[in-house]
Amino acid sequence: MLPSSARRMSLRRYKPSKHRKITMIKYLTILIFSLSLIGCKESSYDKLSIYSKENLISYEEAQIRCQNIKDETPLGNTEDCMCNAMLPEFSITTIEGKDIQSKDLTGRPTIVNFWFTTCAPCIAEVPGFNTLEDKYRDKINFLSIARNSKSEIEEFLKINPWNFDHISNDTNIIDSVFNHQFGYPTTFLIDKNGVIIRSFTGGATGDQAGYYLQKRIVFAIEEVLRTSPLESRELYQGNIGNLENNPNIDDQSFILCNKENQIMQYFSDGNGLQYIDEKAEILKEFHKNYKSNKSNTDTGVLTLRFIVNCQGETDRFRLYEMDNNYQEIKFSKSVSDQILSIAKSLKGWKSKKLNGTPIDYYQILSFKIEQGEIIDILP
Repeated sequence: MLPSSARRMSLRRYKPSKHRKITMIKYLTILIFSLSLIGCKESSYDKLSIYSKENLISYEEAQIRCQNIKDETPLGNTEDCMCNAMLPEFSITTIEGKDIQSKDLTGRPTIVNFWFTTCAPCIAEVPGFNTLEDKYRDKINFLSIARNSKSEIEEFLKINPWNFDHISNDTNIIDSVFNHQFGYPTTFLIDKNGVIIRSFTGGATGDQAGYYLQKRIVFAIEEVLRTSPLESRELYQGNIGNLENNPNIDDQSFILCNKENQIMQYFSDGNGLQYIDEKAEILKEFHKNYKSNKSNTDTGVLTLRFIVNCQGETDRFRLYEMDNNYQEIKFSKSVSDQILSIAKSLKGWKSKKLNGTPIDYYQILSFKIEQGEIIDILP
């Protein structure tokens, strides 16, 4: 669990010291690997972004790939390593007495969450999952698989109502069917044909849990619901919601170093945020330049997506705005215009290479807003 100062930080009060800066970088490195950045990513070990019918793999093959990535990366980053895998076949009865077969989940997307009843981050995600279920219950299947008995889950639900279909581990489904190798909680987002298109492990506790959950999965849900299964496969080729050049708003002098379909998704090499001095420097810039208004009541999450080319230059900035209940909203221009302007002025983005070749990559920053004030920035 991160310290309270890392969970809730007001930019108005933020004064970076050398010790705090080092501490922040330490926790940021850990946080990078627990956060969801959206969409199947391309890995230096495997082309995870090649998402097409011809490249689908079995669940078992994906697990082998995940293990290889864990073995080859210092911090074992397996974010989205299950992408492009088919959900394994199973037939089970929920604790509510509902018979479910894996084939019953096809036809619309599914969220599957692995958890257990004494897992603090798992418990902290429940309110956020209930909000998602309330919004998408007519469009998405929601399934939880717990490493607990039916009776233990029932006792838990008396205190923590959770509107999913719940599967217990009484029949050892976690090991015998899913061979679950990762931590808890783990969440899969699965498309209409039973193909995993998002996978992430780990979470936060306290009031940050819902924020992280929103950042990880809501945009991906909206994208997959907007497309047919075939279109979603094209969309998820490592570039979910490609940021195509718009001559009306984008800088036409901004040049990609590679082709449009070769932009890497949210590049992470285990060295923290791809910015000089990492998050501390970005916080300092927003602390210095962002001016909040005491009369402003805007509250929610503003997510900014953009591209960094191989020269460290940025463009194609896009804003996604939601309230704390995952409903689309519009922040006042005094908030969104300031954030966009300051983000565009950031000049410390690192140029990156993959296997010796310069790359362009997508980047994302999410701003937690309360009463018009920036409370936190992720990642």
